[in-house]
Amino acid sequence: MSSAEANSPSCSTGATPDLVARAFGWGEVFVLIPLHAFWVLYKSTPFVAENMSSAFVAVVPLGAMVVVGLLARLRVVRAAIVGIEWALHLSAAACMAMVLLYVALRDPFNPVVPITWPLCLWSVAIAFALLADLALHERTRASGFDAPQRKRRLRAVAAAIALWVALVWLAAGMTWTPYFLTVSVVFHAVVATAARRGRGPDEVHMATRHPLWQSAATFVEALFAVALMLTVLLRFVFVCHMTGTAELKYFQFIDVALAPWFVAGAALALLASRLRAAFLAHAVIVAVLLLSDELAVWPVALIMGYGLSTLLLASTREGALAYSASAAVTTAIWILGLLGFMLAGVIIVFEVGLDFVKGLMANMRVVTPGLYAAWLVLVGVGVWHSKRQAAPEPEESMLISPSARGLAYAAICMAILAPIACLILTTMWPAVWLERPPRVEVGEPAGICHAGYSRSDEEYAILDELGVRLMRVDFHWRRIQPTPDTWRLDHFDGYLDAAHRHNVKVLALLCFDNNAVEQSPSGSKRGMYIAPEDVPLFLEYVRRTVGRCKDRVYAWEIWNEPDMPRFWTGTAEEFYELARRTAETVRQVYPEARILGSAMTSGIGVGSAEEVEGLHTSGALKDVDHPTMHTYLSDPRAYYGEFLRVRNAAAKHGHPG
Repeated sequence: MSSAEANSPSCSTGATPDLVARAFGWGEVFVLIPLHAFWVLYKSTPFVAENMSSAFVAVVPLGAMVVVGLLARLRVVRAAIVGIEWALHLSAAACMAMVLLYVALRDPFNPVVPITWPLCLWSVAIAFALLADLALHERTRASGFDAPQRKRRLRAVAAAIALWVALVWLAAGMTWTPYFLTVSVVFHAVVATAARRGRGPDEVHMATRHPLWQSAATFVEALFAVALMLTVLLRFVFVCHMTGTAELKYFQFIDVALAPWFVAGAALALLASRLRAAFLAHAVIVAVLLLSDELAVWPVALIMGYGLSTLLLASTREGALAYSASAAVTTAIWILGLLGFMLAGVIIVFEVGLDFVKGLMANMRVVTPGLYAAWLVLVGVGVWHSKRQAAPEPEESMLISPSARGLAYAAICMAILAPIACLILTTMWPAVWLERPPRVEVGEPAGICHAGYSRSDEEYAILDELGVRLMRVDFHWRRIQPTPDTWRLDHFDGYLDAAHRHNVKVLALLCFDNNAVEQSPSGSKRGMYIAPEDVPLFLEYVRRTVGRCKDRVYAWEIWNEPDMPRFWTGTAEEFYELARRTAETVRQVYPEARILGSAMTSGIGVGSAEEVEGLHTSGALKDVDHPTMHTYLSDPRAYYGEFLRVRNAAAKHGHPG
C-alpha cells in the first residue's frame, strides 16, 4: 500500500460505509436504474410520453452522464464533481421524493399538469442519481473492490452479498415504481450526509487517471461482459416460458439470478480475478457461449452470473468517461434484452422481429470473442508498459473553491435541464392541460372483433352470454367488388340482418386493397397498399358500400393499424390522404354517419405511433368523429397513459372527439 493510499480519508476511516455505498451506487447505475427505466418505458406508467419525439427525454440522464464523464478527463472538472458529490446526492434524493409524491398522489383521470411533464421530472431525478453515483465512484475509486488486504476483501464480499440480496429483491419489485424510488431517496440522502461530513471545505481527494492503455483495457473488458449478457438475454427469448402477463413472466427472469449456475458463474469471475486468471476464465466462458446448446437454460444462468460479476470488477476500475459509457451501453442491453424476453411469444409465434433477433445473436457470437481478443491485446500492451514506467499513485488531492463548486453544480444543472427544455419546446408544445372528462354511462360496452360470421342463433347466444353488444368486422373491398365489373353490395346483408335481429351493433371497417381491381402497376401487384392514382377506385367502393348500408351500420372505421407494415406498406403521407378523402366521401354519402379512425397501435410503452399526431396535422381527421386506438396492454394501469396520449393529441389540434 502506498503512503498516499494509507493516509487518504477514503481508506483510513469510514472505509466500510464507503465500500457499501459504492457497491450500492454501482448496483443502482448498472442494475436498478436500467430495470426501473425498462418498466417505466415499457409500460408507459406512471409516466407518459405524448409522442415518439418527446420520449427522447428519457435518454437525457445517460446523455448528461456521458457528457460529464467526458469533461471529467480534465483534472479540475473531476475534482469539482467529487467536490459537489453531496449536493448531487441531495438533489437526487429531493427529486426522487418529488417523483414518489407524484406517483402516490396522482389521479390518472385528472392530470393536473401536461401529460409529459412528470416524465421530465422523472428524467431529472434519474440524471441526478446517475451523476451522484458517478461522483461517488470517482471519490472512492482508489479503494477498489479487489484490494489485497484481507479485511477489505471480507468487507467487499459482505458488501457484494448484501448488494445482491437487495438488488434481487428490488428488481423483483420493479413493476411497482415506489419500491425503487423509496430506497433511492433514502440511499442518496444518507450518502449526501456522509459525503459532506469529515472533509475540508476546499480539499478534494480523488483517484488519479490511469494510463490510456489501462483505461482502454478495463473499458473493453466491461464491453466484453456486456456482450456476454446481451447474448444470453437474446437466448432467453427462445428458452423462456412464453405464457402469462409481463409481471408473471418477469419473475421467471428474476429466477435466473437465484439459480445455482448463476452463483457458479459469479464465483468463477471473482475467483479468476483473485488468482489473476481472468484471461483463462474469459476463454472458458466464451467456449461455453459458442459450444453450448442455445436452447439450454444452464448456460444462460452461468454466463449471466459471470458477465455481471465481470462487469462489476471491470467498471469499478474505470475512469469517469468509461464508467459513464459502460453504464449507457449496459442500460441499452438490459432494455433490449428484457424487451425481447417480454415479447418472446410475439417474436416466436408471429415472427415479429424474429430475423432481427437471430441476426443480432449471430453477430454477437462474433463480436464477443472479438472483444475478448482485443482485451488480451490491450492487457499484453499493459504488461509491456508496466515494465517501462512506474504505476501512478492511487489518489491525489486538489483545492476547489466554493465558487468553483457552485459553478460546477450550475453547469451540471444546465446539462440536465437545457436538453429537457429544448425537447419540451420542440416536441411537447403547446402544453395541454386536460380536464377530467364528464362521466358517461356506457351500459354494456363489451365488443369483439371478427364475430357473427356464422349468423347462427347458437353463436349469438354465446356472444350474449359474454356481454358482447358490438362487433367489429372488415367490410373488405375485394369481397364487395371481386372484379372491376362485378359488385356484390348485398354480400354483408345477411350479416347485418342477423346482428340487427340479435340487437348487436356493427362497427364496419372500410379497408384493404383489391389487387383484382386496382390498375396502377405499383399498386395492383403490391399487398396492403393503394397507389394514389387508384384512390378514386377505393372511394367508389366506399361510396357504394356506405350508401347501401347507411344506418344499418353503427359506425364506420377507416382502415386498420396503418402504422404496421402488416396492414399498410405505403408512406404515412399517402395513407393520410387516403383517410382524409375516405372520411369526406362517407360524410357526403351519409352526413349523419358516425366515423371512427384511423386506429393506430399504441406501440410499446412510450413508443407511441407517430402517425397519431400525423393524422391530426394532415387534416385526415377533419370529418372523423372519434379517433380510435388499439392498446396492446395486459395491465389496465397502463391504459390511462394511452387514453391521455390520444386525448392530448386531439386537444392540441382542436379536435372535439
